[in-house]
This record gives sequence, C-alpha cells and structure tokens, in this order.
Amino acid sequence: KIMFSIIILGIAAIVISQRFTLVNSFWIRTQEMLSDGDISNGRLAIYDVALSAIVDNPLGIGIDASTLLIGGDVHNCYLQFILELGWIGGILVLFPILSPILSVRRNVKHIIHRDQLSYSDRVIFTFSVLFNMLIILAGFVAMPFQWHDVIMLFVISQIMMLTIYNKYASLQ
Repeated sequence: KIMFSIIILGIAAIVISQRFTLVNSFWIRTQEMLSDGDISNGRLAIYDVALSAIVDNPLGIGIDASTLLIGGDVHNCYLQFILELGWIGGILVLFPILSPILSVRRNVKHIIHRDQLSYSDRVIFTFSVLFNMLIILAGFVAMPFQWHDVIMLFVISQIMMLTIYNKYASLQ
C-alpha cells in the first residue's frame, strides 16, 4: 500500500507540474496584472455576464454556448455548469463531484487519528481529501474538469478516499 501511495503521489506530482506554469512565469504574470490595476484579469466582468445570463436563463443556455456569449470559458466551472446546463443540470453534474467529500467531512479527524487503520491508509486518505479539496477549490477560478488527466486523478482519489472511509465505517 505504501508503494501504491508513492506511485499515485508521483503521478499526481508529474501531472500537476505539467499543468501549471513555472513559479517565475506566475510571478511575472502577477506583476503585470497588478500594474494594469485589474487583479481579476477580467474575470469579474465575465462572472457578471455569466450571472446575468443565469438569472435570465434558469434552464441554461446550452452546452458550449458560453463560448458564444462570453467568447471563451467562464473561468469558474461551477458557474459554467449552471450557465450551460441550468440549475437542474448544474446540480446533477455537481452532485457526484461534491458528494463524496461532503459525506466524509464529519469523520475526517477520526479517520486520520484512528489507530485501527494502518499508517498507509491514513496517508492515502489524507492525500485524497486534500487533493479533492484542491480540485474543488480550483473550480472557482479555473476549469479543472476540462483536463482529462485531472479528472482521472480526481476520480481515483475519490475512490481511494471512499474505500478507506468505508473501511473506517466497518470498524465502528
């Protein structure tokens, strides 16, 4: 199990390092945005258009129609899901993304500090919870669910998290 968790962590590190730009280019972009005076990089204006369209079209505007409305992505996957699929479709898409982390949130401390679980189970569980939280939070400012490799790692980490959660539940 320890070797498996090291392999998963290594794959995640490789994928994440390829997805995100180097620290130096990030710093340069941050300085450019601050000098322009718009630290949101135009996203607040995009969010305003998206929210107005959601209010006007509660059943959604259609898949990929946000490209026509905004000229690209909304840069917030949750707003984009609701904008394109409507409230009902957005909730149906978001439910499988958020439900696993919500189902284990009450027992996280108990699972991590549980002596009956092996150290590797606790490490895998902690990594899975943190990775899921990172991707869920990234959804507010990016579109992580458009990247196939991130989706694959997200699903794998949810499976690992729920497997250990079920093992914990069976010990009680």
